[in-house]
Amino acid sequence: MISKMHMSVVVTILLLAGFLAVPSSYGERGLEISIDEVYLDAPQGPSGEYPVGEHKIIVVVKNTGDEVVDYIHFNVTVTNATSTVYEHLKNSSIASFVPSVWVNIEFPGFQAEEGDYTIHVNATAFNTSFGHTFKIITDRSIRIMDYPDLSLKVSSPEEGASLPLGDPVAITLNVTNRGNVPMTGPYEVNVKISDLFQGHLFYNQTVMALGERTLQPGESVSVALPSFMAERATTYVLTATGDFSDMVSTDDTDTITFQIQWISRPSIKGYVTDRSDNPVPGALVEAISESEVTYSNTTDENGYYELWDLPEGNYTLRVSAHWFMEKSFEGVEITPIYRGFFNITLRAMDVGDVDGYVMDTYGEPVVGALVEVVGYPHNTTTDEDGYYVLENIQTGYQLIQVTASGYRDQVLSVTVLYHTVTTLNFTLEELLPFTISVTPPNGSENVSVVDPVVIEFSSQMDPESVNQTSVYLMKEGGYVVLCNYTWEDNYRILFLEPVGGLEYETHYTLVIMPTIRDSEGREPLKEVFRSHFTTIKEPVRVIETYPSYGQANVPLQVTIWAVFSDDIDSTTVNDENVKLSYGAGLYVPCTVQYIPSERRVVITPQVELQPQTTYSVILRDTIKSLSGAPFPGYVWDFTTKAVVSTGTVTGTVYGPDNQPISGALVELSDDRGFYKQTTSDPNGRFEFQNVAPGEYTLTISYGKDYQKVKKTVTVTAGETTDMGSLTLKEKVETKPVNMVLVGALLIILLVIILGIGYSLLRRPREYPEEYEAPARGPSYRPVPPAPRGAPPGVSAPPPSAPRVGMGALERPAAGAGGYGEAAYLEEEFACPVCGSPVGITELYCPVCGAEFEPNVVACPECGSNIPAEAKVCPVCGTEFGEELEEEVEVLPPEEFEIEEEEEVEVPEELLEEELEEEEGEEEEEEGSGEKGISRGGWR
Repeated sequence: MISKMHMSVVVTILLLAGFLAVPSSYGERGLEISIDEVYLDAPQGPSGEYPVGEHKIIVVVKNTGDEVVDYIHFNVTVTNATSTVYEHLKNSSIASFVPSVWVNIEFPGFQAEEGDYTIHVNATAFNTSFGHTFKIITDRSIRIMDYPDLSLKVSSPEEGASLPLGDPVAITLNVTNRGNVPMTGPYEVNVKISDLFQGHLFYNQTVMALGERTLQPGESVSVALPSFMAERATTYVLTATGDFSDMVSTDDTDTITFQIQWISRPSIKGYVTDRSDNPVPGALVEAISESEVTYSNTTDENGYYELWDLPEGNYTLRVSAHWFMEKSFEGVEITPIYRGFFNITLRAMDVGDVDGYVMDTYGEPVVGALVEVVGYPHNTTTDEDGYYVLENIQTGYQLIQVTASGYRDQVLSVTVLYHTVTTLNFTLEELLPFTISVTPPNGSENVSVVDPVVIEFSSQMDPESVNQTSVYLMKEGGYVVLCNYTWEDNYRILFLEPVGGLEYETHYTLVIMPTIRDSEGREPLKEVFRSHFTTIKEPVRVIETYPSYGQANVPLQVTIWAVFSDDIDSTTVNDENVKLSYGAGLYVPCTVQYIPSERRVVITPQVELQPQTTYSVILRDTIKSLSGAPFPGYVWDFTTKAVVSTGTVTGTVYGPDNQPISGALVELSDDRGFYKQTTSDPNGRFEFQNVAPGEYTLTISYGKDYQKVKKTVTVTAGETTDMGSLTLKEKVETKPVNMVLVGALLIILLVIILGIGYSLLRRPREYPEEYEAPARGPSYRPVPPAPRGAPPGVSAPPPSAPRVGMGALERPAAGAGGYGEAAYLEEEFACPVCGSPVGITELYCPVCGAEFEPNVVACPECGSNIPAEAKVCPVCGTEFGEELEEEVEVLPPEEFEIEEEEEVEVPEELLEEELEEEEGEEEEEEGSGEKGISRGGWR
């Protein structure tokens, strides 16, 4: 089985193949024409000769392609053997020149002299919709010469005719002007009839044809001669000869043969008349056989009738006619040799006459009105006085109808009395002439593309007769426009609404066919009605504006502009046609500038706009385009921003996978007690509105598996601070530990550290023999503040003090077993909680994690740095009371007094060794780049 993917590929290929197979125009042939015939608008001789004189050249063109031909460019020349005698250029626009249609194109003014010529036709067809062209060249040879010619033909009897003996033979000739010039008579014509076998001449008659009549080329005339009565049955030869010696005729003689036969066929014929021997035309004569087969015929205008080919037998002959009593004859026998003549006289029925006048509503006679008896072929017309008379109308109740052009028909009843004239007058209601008025009127230009086409009929119409084939709108090129039809005013007004509207700058033709009917079923339109109009050029539009339509929060100081779709006459872009308004008819003073290269009008208010106010920009329709296309005017509104005192904070929360997080807790706070919180939406977005200007802390958290994110936010009034993308990181997972074991180990480690620290602190200090440590007295001096870069609350010796300074913990020098060399002091202090040594740059104890406060003083007993609120020195164990705070005065840095201590001479070797050790420590610290445990203690 084919998978869905394979099937979709196959369908795509088929669709692509179908698309590629579609031609660029209507069908496969595209634009194509043929020139089917080229001739002169003049009579021709037997061999196509044209007479001398001025003639039109006719070119017959057929649309053999699949596209509509909009127009054809012709170049027609006529040449003889030596030169060009005629040339005509012409552009021919052809309405509705659709495929398979022929048109005749005329080129006047060719003065033809006797001779041979060649007509050259060079034609190029154009389809403007597709931009297609098609070219064709055709040559036709013609001969110009006067050709007088009469043709003589026997029209009766026909060649080979078999005629019954005893019937007169009608002889009729037909004379035709076959030449190319008029012929004027008389001309002599002779007819002879002779026996074909014995050659005896039985008929010789000469007549003058035409008389003084002029016979135009191609025109014929019939010439009747006396009838020929044959004496016997045989084959006869009829020869007709014309005296046409003064012309080039080759048809001046015509000969035919015909037979006269003894035909044994029964028949009945005769005349039907009334008692006054007046013929009764239209009487029905019927011969009814015993088997009830009927043979019938009607009398002609002379009352004559014939019944032919009646089989043998007995018949009933029956004759009937309007206004006459029916008459029958029984027992009429037909034999093989019987030919009967029956003249029949009919008796008129009881009849009377009806007369009267036909007048209009103003009392004027209606001349030529038709007056007839309904249901019978008996009628008459009114004379110049409107008078009529109907004679011999059957007595009794009759309906008389009167019809006249421009009047409503009228039918009246009358009782016809025997041999009495009954008067019946008619008054006809005049009909208004049937008219059609169209909006837009014929020949209109600049017609709107949105308004419907309105057709107003003078009479109520039959809506079923009005449809897409009888009333339609046609666009240039022969395309019919699909329309909706809507009636109003009791089917008198028709609205044609083009589906999708009309196109700009396009020629349209409204066509109404004569097949439309009014409410009485009549077809009042006698010929095709056409009305033409052309739509407006496409109006100039405003294609872009700033501020945009309906835009809010527009700055108070703004430059307004609009861009047109077409080039504008800059003289019409001024402060009269361009306005900025607000309120009820209030205008803002502005400067107006037009930039032709950008088609842009720039409007600059001369004053600052009011906050939170709606303004209207007005571009009036008096602005003109350079192309002449109309500008309908344009108005758009915008609203200025309000004066605001708060701002907005926004952002988007993402997870480690760069996917937005929904439901994250977002908090906004400051040190003044402001606090707001929200959660992120499904797209990770959050927003805080109406936030007062200032600096805030933005905190984002989401569950226990993600680390918090903190950001500092500065809020500005009237603005939105977008924090952008904020990504939460996952917390590092740690393996579970045995908390009991960890706690025990920490207690053991703490005991060891405290023991070591205590032993070190209790060990007496030793100094080199040549060095005497300074004695510490009870005097106390405040510890100066830390140098630049040291944490608050940690003090350091002044720069002038020696390395062995106040408030520093002692550290033994390297050496085996004692203090054989000079001791050195590190810039450290003891943790007030656990007593561990802490570097002066640390804010936290590395052992217990205690946090240090900025208020630190020196112990009055041992000089160690301790918190000011400590009750016991963690170094020497001295207890303090409240008097410590009174004794200790923390001086500002500029009041520090440094006691001069006794200089101690340190052996040069010890100093060099200490200097080398310090340099090694610095190199070690620079290499690690991290905090660690140095020789001097916790850093």
